[in-house]
Amino acid sequence: MSRAERPPMSRVDRPPLDKAVRDRVTRELGTTFLLEASAGTGKTHVLVDRYVSCVLDPEAGSGDVRTVAAITFTEKAAGELRQRVRERFEQLAGEASPGTPRAALLQQALEALDDAPIHTIHGFAARLLREFPVEAGVDPAFEQLDALAGELEAGRLWETWLAELAAGVSGDAEARVWLARSLRAGVRLETVRELALGSNGVFGERYDLEPIPGVPPEPDLGAGLSALVAPVERLREFCVTACSDPGDKGCSGALDLVEHCERLMSELPSAPDELAAKLLRLPVKSSPGALGGRQGNWWGGGEGKAELWDRYSALGQAIAVLRDAYAVFVTSLAVAVADAFSRWAGATQLALG
Repeated sequence: MSRAERPPMSRVDRPPLDKAVRDRVTRELGTTFLLEASAGTGKTHVLVDRYVSCVLDPEAGSGDVRTVAAITFTEKAAGELRQRVRERFEQLAGEASPGTPRAALLQQALEALDDAPIHTIHGFAARLLREFPVEAGVDPAFEQLDALAGELEAGRLWETWLAELAAGVSGDAEARVWLARSLRAGVRLETVRELALGSNGVFGERYDLEPIPGVPPEPDLGAGLSALVAPVERLREFCVTACSDPGDKGCSGALDLVEHCERLMSELPSAPDELAAKLLRLPVKSSPGALGGRQGNWWGGGEGKAELWDRYSALGQAIAVLRDAYAVFVTSLAVAVADAFSRWAGATQLALG
């Protein structure tokens, strides 16, 4: 058959472009590999091949599926991997010559596969703890919570901790102050709860993350608001003297921000947390178009409008500096509360065994 007459290779027949890498993963069992690929490109297929080689390889294979661990992130993935491994062993068993050592090894692998350590991280850890309960100091009859049960237990602990905190039972006076201040500053309790119970909370510990450093020094709100005095005066003076129409959208918007700032400055030194909440909500426009106004209403036309924006944005930048500093502080309060809960919940769980 000539080259022109030869039928094209189908997608099934054509070897993958990374076949050499796949073969290495399957053969080089003493080498650690990190595989990175998008979904549907065959990562599980390669993992199954390597798993089978770890059992069957005549030189490096263990010969026993119970000595080969495969760890996944989800129960669904673990179940799929176990099923795919079973299907591969069944395929190879069907191809093996009856009565040979390979056929016997494959039959043993199939019979023992239900006991193979193919688990999630939590499942594998639970298996180790059950095998060595005395060394780990745990009750061998402990139960591993599924995702739903874990969420319910986390929620129960959160509500218990809040009740103890409110009653002064938990003894964490700092956390009580942090929570009260963060709520007064506008942080939602649900946000704090999510920080506590989310991926970085006690039920999703990440040991690769840096420890929470604690609450940073509180910004000097008085000094920060004092820094607004000059840009406030410059903006108000320009609006009063350079705009012929007090109803101009740009003029009224600028004066509205001026009034908000003056109101905040007049409320010092009382209620710093409430002032912080108001500061974080100041209505600062982000562009000249958003501020609005007609050129014809301003002295110098376009130049006047440009000067308005320059003075407005100068005040906006001064507000942003103070707002960003206080936002970091308020967020740190909420994170510190979440960390206090995590430490309490961890200690509570350990005490319960």
